Amino acid sequence: MQVEQLRSRLESLETSRSLLAQWNLRDLERGWRNVHALSRELGEHVLGDLIPFLGRFLPRCPDPDMAVNNFERFLASAGGQQTVPTLIESRARTLEILLQILSTSQFFSDLLTAHPDYLDMLRVPLRRSPNLKELQNQLQTEVDAAFEDSAVLRAFRRFRQRQVLRIGTNDIMRDRPLEEITRDISRVADAALEVALTFALRQVGRRYGQPTTASGQPGRCVILAFGKLGGEELNYSSDIDLMFLYGEEGTTRGKRTGGLTHEEFYGRVVTEVIRLLSAHTDQGQAYRIDLRLRPEGQRSAPERHGELCGAASGFGGLPPSPRLSR
Repeated sequence: MQVEQLRSRLESLETSRSLLAQWNLRDLERGWRNVHALSRELGEHVLGDLIPFLGRFLPRCPDPDMAVNNFERFLASAGGQQTVPTLIESRARTLEILLQILSTSQFFSDLLTAHPDYLDMLRVPLRRSPNLKELQNQLQTEVDAAFEDSAVLRAFRRFRQRQVLRIGTNDIMRDRPLEEITRDISRVADAALEVALTFALRQVGRRYGQPTTASGQPGRCVILAFGKLGGEELNYSSDIDLMFLYGEEGTTRGKRTGGLTHEEFYGRVVTEVIRLLSAHTDQGQAYRIDLRLRPEGQRSAPERHGELCGAASGFGGLPPSPRLSR
């Protein structure tokens, strides 16, 4: 659209009415304000490049008003304007997907507005979900590259946010079966728990030594998942119900300081896992963890590190998940 033509059409609500009506907007006044804000933020030339695509895609959206309002917020965010070339390349397929997301989910709209760089997750091929090992390797690489504790916490939160956005795009754009969506969300949680447990064991082991049984064997622990995670039925906002078990009693070895009992060692491990995933940061939480299903889960003394179920010979007769055992 030519700049002069665009300028004349946006001069007032009355001159904009036909354009906004073509987009199937209900609230024309708010839509006009949104478009004027886009003009100020992007410039008339860039907005003129976007107008034909908006005219094509918005009428197909479930809620065009919601899409336009969230689109204006997205482009006004830090880094949002830099995404325009990506949005309109390849016949603006990314813009089409973005508008569908912005018109369907306020949660995903807010997430993209806060993190415009997450736009790349809308471009992931939607035909296949990554398997557990692929997710685990991806997160492990990000955690290993973190240079300080705050970066480690950020890695877990960014991982979940980005993966949930990928899953949500599959859900909205491809109408995937509910069982596939919940299984994929659960797989992401499994990967986060696996990496968090690995990190926690390494950190606590470096400080206190390695857990060793009376027979000289390495100590082992396991995370058991219950509830929705145990049934691979997590939804987008579910907390995760867990139980932590260790195999048998023993002490730590390898440090000059006095050894810890396995109860003390694994208590610290569990506390660290929960901190990694549940601590409140500027990126929010990765997961809400509920340990109340374990014995005396609400009555553990803080000096016992509060989160440990206790020793269970042979893991309490329950088969440890190979994905979450150490």
